[in-house]
Order: sequence, then structure tokens, then C-alpha cells
Amino acid sequence: MRLIAAGNVGRLALSSDGGSSWTTSNVPVAAWSAVASPADGNKLPAAISSGRIYTSTDSGLTWVSNKTPAFNWMSIASSADGTRLAAVWGGASIFVSTNSGSTWLSNNVGGDFISIASSADGMKLVAASTVGSTGRICTSRDGGVTWLSNSIPNNTWRSVASSADGNRLGSASGG
Repeated sequence: MRLIAAGNVGRLALSSDGGSSWTTSNVPVAAWSAVASPADGNKLPAAISSGRIYTSTDSGLTWVSNKTPAFNWMSIASSADGTRLAAVWGGASIFVSTNSGSTWLSNNVGGDFISIASSADGMKLVAASTVGSTGRICTSRDGGVTWLSNSIPNNTWRSVASSADGNRLGSASGG
């Protein structure tokens, strides 16, 4: 089992033996804010807080800085095969990629997004946003092309999760 871990300041850590041993990747030292992994651990995305998104297509041996804006990336999600990626930052847009991060499309959904999760096929997405005292859970059933927004008063969302088929969603609030 391949694993990836991100530290607040440093490099990404990789394990190919389920966490028994770890190696440091060759990415820049940075404030890494989010990582995700597909089922096989080959195509990996990682995001830098106030920086860019990096991707690897060889289990973390080499990394490429993607042409994403230098945002405060909060969360990143991956389909099971690593082809479809979705990322949110502390702003109104949700970014999606259908080619393992080579190119990204932005969809201005409106909000202050903090977390995103994906179904195994990457077509069903869920994102959490907090704007003022109204929390929102946004869902997409077409890989992030269109979004449905549900306002949920008095919730400060922290995290969302999705089942493999995308039909069961979970969320956690704080505050």
C-alpha cells in the first residue's frame, strides 16, 4: 500500500510499504496543505498553501508544478485512477482536471471552500463552504461542470467525505 503525507513546512513523505518506512520526495520545501491518492498510488496530487498544485504520475518519484494560480489551497481530491482531480481554496472557485492535473478548469461556485471529496470515478463531487454564518454543501454529479448548492444555517464546515459510488456523503462542522 502506497501512502503520502504532507507537513506544514518541509517536503512530502512517501511510503510504499503501508507506512512501515518513509522516504522524502524531491519536491520543493514548502507549506504543503493538501494531498490525495488514487487507489493504486501512482498519480499523486499535492497542493501548497499560498502556492501551486504539483502532480506526480510515477508514485512520487518526479513532480511537476501545474499551471494553477498561487492560491491558498485547502483540499484536493482524486478519482480512483488518478485521472480526475478536484481542488478548493479559500475562495469562490472550484478547480477540476480531467487529465491528472495537466490542465485545470475553474468553476466560480461562490463561497469560501475548505474541503472537497470525490467518488471513485471522479464524476460525483462534494465541497464544503462557509460564508459568514451560513454553511454550504455543494455537490456535482457531472465531474464539476455544474454545482448544486445547499445552504445550511449556522454551520462552520471543516471536512467532507464521499463513498466510492458517490451516493453517500458525510460532513463535519466545528465551532
